[in-house]
Amino acid sequence: MINKNKEVFPTVFKELKNLKFLDLSINRIKVIPSDIQFIENLEYLSLVNNNFEYLPPEIGKLINLKTLYLSKNKLKELPQEFGNLIKLEKLNLEGNQLTTLPNSIKNLKNLEFINLRHNKFKSFQNSLTYCTKLDRILFNDNELATLPSTIGNLKSLTILNLSNNNLQSLCPEIGELISLKKLLIANNNLQILPKEISHLSNLTHLILNKNQIEVLPIEIGDLTNVINLDLNTNKIKEIPEEIGHMTNLKNLILSNNLISQLPNGLFLLSDLVGLDLQYNKLKSIPDGIDQLTYLKRLNVYNNFIEYISMDIGCLNNLCQLCLQYNKIKDLPRSIGNLTNLQLLELQHNEIEKLPFNVHHFPNIQHIDLSHNPYDNIKSMFNTYDYLF
Repeated sequence: MINKNKEVFPTVFKELKNLKFLDLSINRIKVIPSDIQFIENLEYLSLVNNNFEYLPPEIGKLINLKTLYLSKNKLKELPQEFGNLIKLEKLNLEGNQLTTLPNSIKNLKNLEFINLRHNKFKSFQNSLTYCTKLDRILFNDNELATLPSTIGNLKSLTILNLSNNNLQSLCPEIGELISLKKLLIANNNLQILPKEISHLSNLTHLILNKNQIEVLPIEIGDLTNVINLDLNTNKIKEIPEEIGHMTNLKNLILSNNLISQLPNGLFLLSDLVGLDLQYNKLKSIPDGIDQLTYLKRLNVYNNFIEYISMDIGCLNNLCQLCLQYNKIKDLPRSIGNLTNLQLLELQHNEIEKLPFNVHHFPNIQHIDLSHNPYDNIKSMFNTYDYLF
């Protein structure tokens, strides 16, 4: 009964004792009646996108519920009886006005998934840490300032999203989440990472962009299963050599930081496909970059680069090379060896002449050479079609 514009919960359902599935999403229901208790065999209930502010205590009588979707309503609190839903496995409370959960939530021992996005929580609910079967927690877009030390109880957790909150630090117990695969803490106020983060041996995605991180712990190199690491928009000045131990890394985003030099360890990341270093303070693309043999995307837009190593010509898989807004005067001739290049951004540099072999880009689709003082453009290419 989706989108029937009902404002009153249909009382007819209380007669359907064997009903197991009920979806009343996208209506205008303002009140959930106590009669809901009589649909006692219900296993799936969706009341998404209605207008109710409260749930009756009798909701706790639906002890067979396994899936409960209550997102996009006006809920301000949940009754203590909510903890009686001991068979509940999936709970979606996204987009309400909740500031806390009842302590009885700790009784939901079968809960595997909870979505608390876009509410008004100021603290991570300690009661949740007793729900030890939790596999996924979406707690992003709230006002969280701290995490409880008991978070380490959640040994089954594989996805934890805490992005868009007010976290300034992570407790050491974060390292006890031994099953965690995806940790998202973007757009907070983190200044440091605890060394215990290195204990997350199953982690594959670590998203920490838009924080205030100044120093990366050397222990970050112990995260050898991480595939995607996003540290965009922080205050990092130096990358530890130990990053070279993260040998499964495929995408590394370090843009919008204060990095002036690349460590040799970075060039040990032989599986790296994407490297984003735009908006830093780099002055060169140094020797050793040729070791990144699988690299497809290299972005060093808006740095202070004057020197590019000849080694760049060994990046046979490179498809995108973004060098715009730097101080480049000369390109190495080896850049013409990049036969898989599709995009080449060179605008806003100080390039006067181009290597004679740049026309060897058979797959090129986009070249931007604008805002350079070059004087030999016509002699550099066999065809001009792809310049515009």
